[in-house]
Amino acid sequence: MSDEKDTAGGQPARPDSDSSASAAPVPRGKQRIAVRSGAKSREGEAERSRNPFAVIVRFIREVVAEMKKVIWPDKRDMITYTIVVVVFIVGLVAFTTGLDLGFGKLVDSIFG
Repeated sequence: MSDEKDTAGGQPARPDSDSSASAAPVPRGKQRIAVRSGAKSREGEAERSRNPFAVIVRFIREVVAEMKKVIWPDKRDMITYTIVVVVFIVGLVAFTTGLDLGFGKLVDSIFG
């Protein structure tokens, strides 16, 4: 059996990069989802351990791990972002107020 053939379907294996123009589109429903062997074992673990405390502890550990990946802004960046947001909100409030007053005067002049 060749390395280029998929063992289950007899179809040629798809190239690893998406930049290949010669790869034919796979019909819907025929797509295969690659699952790493580690993911299967983790799914099995999750199904076996239904202890709610273990689930909560695992969730908190994953949250902490993701929070460590975040690049937090420094004080100067936070001040800049805050000023930008406040100026934007003040501008939108002024725009909305102007439209409201303008439409109010228009309605008063028509039905007034």
